Amino acid sequence: MLQINIANLTFLGDLNAMMGSIGVGERRLNEVLKKYGVKNREGLYGLYHRIYGKTVRAEISQWPDGVYTGEAYLEHDCQGVKDITVRVTVTVSGDTLKVDFTGSDPQTPGFINSSIPNSYSYVFLTLSSMIDDSIPRNEGLFAPVEIILPRGSVVNPNPPAPCTACTLHAGGEVGEAVAIAWRR
Repeated sequence: MLQINIANLTFLGDLNAMMGSIGVGERRLNEVLKKYGVKNREGLYGLYHRIYGKTVRAEISQWPDGVYTGEAYLEHDCQGVKDITVRVTVTVSGDTLKVDFTGSDPQTPGFINSSIPNSYSYVFLTLSSMIDDSIPRNEGLFAPVEIILPRGSVVNPNPPAPCTACTLHAGGEVGEAVAIAWRR
């Protein structure tokens, strides 16, 4: 008798979605290369990043300078650690942002720790939702933002800390804390 593990089906769906998005990216990149050529592509992407980096900086420069704080909480890590806090301090200075998670709780033995790429993605997802819709979301968005993720914390655990559920928790709390800090 065939036994199906529901968890495997969930991850299989996620994997298929990732593979599908890679295929779309590959097709679109090939279209750009075909249209502009390899040499022009590098110059074109560099130009886009510089232009949109300046556009993001112009957007941030309209925000009031200051230091803003936010916190979000996880009830537990499924391994006995309770009341886990993600803390962030966002500093707006001219046309730059510093997003500092110093003070976030230490990593946990449970599977809710957020890896560096996951923490970064939630910061930029939140930032993307707060800037003008006409600004394209590309690498230029990263230029004016400094992110500090303390090593050994729930937002940047030391290997081999488990991070299985990080795309839900503590990733969601990373975004929530940033959104709370940026409320203006």
